[in-house]
Amino acid sequence: MKAHKGLPSTLLKGCGYLKKGVCLCGRAALTGETIFKSELESHHDISFIGMHDHGHYCVPIISKEKVLGVINLYVPQGHKRSDLEDDFLTAVANVLAGMIERKIAEDMYHHVVSYDSLTGLLNRAQFFDRLQHEMKASKRRGQQLAVLYINVDNFKTINDAMGHDTGDAVIKEVAARLTGSVRESDTAARMSGDEFSVIASNIETINDAEVIAQKILSASREPLETPKCSLNITLSIGISIFPADTQGAAELLKQSEIALYHSKKSGKNMYSFFNPEMDAQIAERVRLENELREAIDNNELVIHYQPQIDIKNGRLTGAEALVRWQHPSNGMIPSFKFIPIAEDTGL
Repeated sequence: MKAHKGLPSTLLKGCGYLKKGVCLCGRAALTGETIFKSELESHHDISFIGMHDHGHYCVPIISKEKVLGVINLYVPQGHKRSDLEDDFLTAVANVLAGMIERKIAEDMYHHVVSYDSLTGLLNRAQFFDRLQHEMKASKRRGQQLAVLYINVDNFKTINDAMGHDTGDAVIKEVAARLTGSVRESDTAARMSGDEFSVIASNIETINDAEVIAQKILSASREPLETPKCSLNITLSIGISIFPADTQGAAELLKQSEIALYHSKKSGKNMYSFFNPEMDAQIAERVRLENELREAIDNNELVIHYQPQIDIKNGRLTGAEALVRWQHPSNGMIPSFKFIPIAEDTGL
């Protein structure tokens, strides 16, 4: 009984245990037909203080041959049923059916535009709206909040080697473990393919954010069973703090992404807090990535050969071919600076 007024909780609880079709409302729901009784039936054993003898109209609310609910109308005992009443109540039920169907459609539309279809988590746009709201609330209350940006380590390798079905299974399981690791007051979202984010609101110190990050990492280390095999996955996390790091939502999100990049660069399977020095590092990476794309087009990449020598006799036994980047203005770029970028971006 979803909608009611003035009915005692004991009655609602009792009705909740009835089998569908036992009571008058249940019969209307089961058959799709209007049920009328001029008085209580002898087997009616649910009653409450103040209840008096009465009759019932139970009118099903039907849309597309599906019963959405039942109008339960009390009438005085001995009341005579009439066609006029039947027609009126059927018309009311039809209006309610239209309203319910519209509400269902609105809810479905809201869900589609607000939530990720694979995981059921908030999408990026709704997450950003929620972040702005939570930051305003935290500012009013004089509290802190943390944004945790989370990435599945080596997900591209898993997706390419095991197929998209396995990749989807990994994403769904990561989302489930993420939801189980955060507090009820926190907000989790899927930001893109293998990236997630969490708003940890109302934190006392950064240690609270650290505890949440540790729980997320711990949960991810449990072997993940897929239809094809058992996988061991790890996550990398970047954390930014409001208001210590910034006052803006977009900047806070960007800072958590920068901290995530630092975690990945530092060995993955870990978390890092944002600090201003990271900003310069990520700017350097973005610059190198853009210039590396141009370097390929401009033939700036050259091959060097590293000889392999037999140390017993000093003879040349072979050579290793190595790529080098001859930058037009910065000279030779060390391989350790651009090879990881090439690997991460598929270049």
